[in-house]
Amino acid sequence: MRLTIGFATHNDFDGLYFSINALRLYHSSVMQDVELIVIDNAPDSPCGQRAKGLFSHINSGIQSGQPGHPFSARWIPFGEIQGTSAPRDKIFHEAAGDAVLVMDSHVMLVPRAVERLLAFYREHTDCRDLLSGPLLLDNHSTVYTHFTDTWRDGMWGTWGIDERGQNIDAPPFSIPAMGLGLFSCRT
Repeated sequence: MRLTIGFATHNDFDGLYFSINALRLYHSSVMQDVELIVIDNAPDSPCGQRAKGLFSHINSGIQSGQPGHPFSARWIPFGEIQGTSAPRDKIFHEAAGDAVLVMDSHVMLVPRAVERLLAFYREHTDCRDLLSGPLLLDNHSTVYTHFTDTWRDGMWGTWGIDERGQNIDAPPFSIPAMGLGLFSCRT
């Protein structure tokens, strides 16, 4: 297994459902190289129980050898420590992959994003960077690439645009800061 895709979620079944199914639909060609885990920070909530049921359904398809289920999937209850950092850290402790892609439970990836990430890691075996992809907005034309060095609304950093990130085939480049809704690094 080369990549672990991990979600740290808290009461967001709908976002988790659509993100996982988007992975299954649009990235199935590389999912055999992927382990999928969810760290559920509200496992006893109604959303948490629905997520647990979703994983039971996914795993029953994997065990029966149904098409469209070429990856391993685990739902891990983790209600001991509330917040955003501890569940993300738990992803790394549970990961079996050589690299981890951490996604918020409402994030969806453009087609071939997982394939391209795996190719990047194969081609850059010494890379120890923290990787982040651009954010494509719902209008499908605006692409934010990084956080700017700006304070606004109680948060340090606002979304900014670097023109180099507007071309999907552009080489990677350094950015000053990023959000943690989607990032990847080696384990």
